[in-house]
Amino acid sequence: MYTLQSLSFFSAVQYISTSLAALLLYTFPVFVAVLSYFVEKEPLTKKTVFAMLLSLLGLGLVLGLSFDGIQPFGVVLALAAALFYSVYIIVGNRVVKGLSSYVTSGYISLFAAATTFLIAQKEGGVDLSFAPAGWLALGGIVVFSTVLAISFFFRGLQLIGSTKASVLSTFEPVVTIGCSALLFGEAFSLLQLLGGCAVLAGAALIVAGKEPKPGQAEEGKATARTIEW
Repeated sequence: MYTLQSLSFFSAVQYISTSLAALLLYTFPVFVAVLSYFVEKEPLTKKTVFAMLLSLLGLGLVLGLSFDGIQPFGVVLALAAALFYSVYIIVGNRVVKGLSSYVTSGYISLFAAATTFLIAQKEGGVDLSFAPAGWLALGGIVVFSTVLAISFFFRGLQLIGSTKASVLSTFEPVVTIGCSALLFGEAFSLLQLLGGCAVLAGAALIVAGKEPKPGQAEEGKATARTIEW
């Protein structure tokens, strides 16, 4: 699922604008909430629906959209990426209950690497002929953007569940824009600031609106004590 999501997204940007593909990808919290309703029996309240719509509206403002020359196939690929990612989260939420988040990350990375390697053979194989600086950049992506990111995400699934984790992960494009401003001097527009506030507000509503199931509160306290120890 991780490989299919990545391939679908990077294929989508060949047909539609990156901002539109990113916004379509970040419809995945809606898919997660609906799938969680049927699979995990998580309630789909009006507040949840409103919060997700607010987050999506905010993402539209943050990312900006160019609607010229939209190709339907690109839209389908981006939505497929969102669906694959949603299934990945739901299945991961079940698997991680019996495994360490780092073990889960290891398996995901292993199988994603294997499947991507096999797919790459159709494109002429893997090309490793780049400068030493490229290895440093690659190492940073592997350690921080892949291994730690996946591990932390699945640890989050353990602590707060799939719906809240998926909505909170919509912070990603907001963080991306913030890092771009700090590192590359890209300026914020008023609409982007409003959009970022909308994303944060939507995620906060989801977190505040979820009531723990019976016994879950004590389990959470025990988990917190373990982490603190």
